[in-house]
Amino acid sequence: MKKLTPLWVIFVLIGLLSIIAVSFGYFVANISINGSISDIFGSADATTADITLTNLTENVTLVGAYPMTRSEAEEYVDPYTFTITNNSLTKGADVQIVLETKSGTNTIPDRLIDAEIKNKTGVLTNTNIFTSTPSGETGYQSAYVLWRGTINPGSQTFNLLLWIDELGDNSGGANDVQNKSWYGKIVIKALEAEINTHVANEPNLVTNLIPVVYNKTTDKWVMSNTVRGEWYDYDELKWANAVTVKSEKRGTYVVGDIIEMSDILGMWVWIPRYEYNYTNLGEQYAGGTQAEPGQIDIKFISGTSSTEDTGYIIHPAFRNGSVTYSNNAYTTTSAYQVGGWDSEITGFWMGKFETSSLASAKGTTSEVLSDPIVKPNVRARRYQTASDQYKTLLGLDTYHGIALDSHMSKNSEWGAVAYLSQSDYGKYGNSDYSGANKEIYANDSMMYYTGRSMGTPSGTDGSIYTDPGTYQYNNALSGTGASTTGTIYGIYDMVGGAWERQMGWLNTASTNFGYSNNSGTDTNSAEFDEAPSNHRYYDEYTSATTSTACGGIVCYGHALSETQGWYNDFTEMILNSYPWFVRGTYNRTTSSIYNGIYAFSASAGNSNYYQCTRAVLT
Repeated sequence: MKKLTPLWVIFVLIGLLSIIAVSFGYFVANISINGSISDIFGSADATTADITLTNLTENVTLVGAYPMTRSEAEEYVDPYTFTITNNSLTKGADVQIVLETKSGTNTIPDRLIDAEIKNKTGVLTNTNIFTSTPSGETGYQSAYVLWRGTINPGSQTFNLLLWIDELGDNSGGANDVQNKSWYGKIVIKALEAEINTHVANEPNLVTNLIPVVYNKTTDKWVMSNTVRGEWYDYDELKWANAVTVKSEKRGTYVVGDIIEMSDILGMWVWIPRYEYNYTNLGEQYAGGTQAEPGQIDIKFISGTSSTEDTGYIIHPAFRNGSVTYSNNAYTTTSAYQVGGWDSEITGFWMGKFETSSLASAKGTTSEVLSDPIVKPNVRARRYQTASDQYKTLLGLDTYHGIALDSHMSKNSEWGAVAYLSQSDYGKYGNSDYSGANKEIYANDSMMYYTGRSMGTPSGTDGSIYTDPGTYQYNNALSGTGASTTGTIYGIYDMVGGAWERQMGWLNTASTNFGYSNNSGTDTNSAEFDEAPSNHRYYDEYTSATTSTACGGIVCYGHALSETQGWYNDFTEMILNSYPWFVRGTYNRTTSSIYNGIYAFSASAGNSNYYQCTRAVLT
């Protein structure tokens, strides 16, 4: 047990300099397996887990501590890092990380202390933080559960951030902190458990697809190792990111190397296979309201397992298209009609931004592009028919030098990203945002620059859009609020920017694939001579009614009837004259249209100035 370095908090009050000692002292590494665990995990004779903790005895130095906001704490306070290792080869460990605190007349109250671990907590006395039974050491009277979950065989590293909350309940005034200390210790509780099968699948990396992480200090993306928890951690809203680069740069990077944006052709985000709870969606709003929907309950699926929990559906974007459903919410229809691939897949890579072109981003003539790119701060490529968009992205894998199947985003894949964003693993689960700000912020660039943000949800005010956009994608909170995680590791441009046309088509529109349109002329048509050769590349809708559009049933996972009107987003169903889905709205909406990730409308498939598309790798 070591006493930590004292912290000095300096306040200037009406010219008077007061020095207040704040000691975050006596953090104790206490592996606690005792009777109190039975209150949480089950019977008192449950088997204790074989775990090891490291780094818990190191001194913690929080330099320059003073009342601050979370963003300031993230920048100025060194986190307290420790690792929990599950030594078993065959069993998981149900773990609780508990912060126990002292109280008394000379102690700073817990209501002024913020604690964060894996982006899930806040002020200790908040109602969203569970309490526990103190382990019994004299003086420690309160206990807060900062994290609970299953650790599979192997190690998991945690970063605990502690600071005095500038916006906390200071009803006691200066007396709350002046000449007072705060003491805490960490207690780890663990029981043996079954291995957690609901862990995000490892990203599918191939040659020339480079794992990256963001270095906030240098504002650069650097090549990462592939260690879970370092490259990605979906519990921490850190979705796996990877890049593709110019041909002359391929094979030249090692871990730690900066990858300059000028060398990047594409940025990609991994969407792991998952199942979701479908029982409280639609007008139940996942337990929330129409204006502020609740959390979609998601469980990751290990490997390509097709076993579903009761009340859950494996999202159809990950399913084999030849599967015929007869269980859970499905009646009898194939996965192709609800968004399937041609095999069971562990996940897919979604373009981090809307698609552009290296040479002709500003082009106004529809053509099949040979140089599609996916990156921030470029203009989204518009003025393409659905056919040219489709053919362009089929060739992206060759141009980017990767052995994956590139294609134009399908409506089902859009839905898979949208639902993940509305879960505990997405922006909805990000404690930096609350209330209406849980909604993804809009890209407000009138010139359709990618990765921009207005810094707030869009509402209906079309007059607020600017050129080139208010915030860039790497601006903390205001910019990253436009991503699906609220962090820089999410997906951007899914609200505002340009409408994004999907490979989702009403098959009653015409005998030619998407050829029918409101004018009946070739210049306004989608210009498909026939349907794509493989059904995996498109979603086929059989009805212009959301409740029956997928082979006579609800389109589960497509973000149609299940999320229709959430956040008051605009919805307009496809029809014979406009048979193509477009998503997310665009940046010049009128006062009657709400932008949003759940917004959808219909397109003729023609070339125009306000519709672009997005690439996917499978």
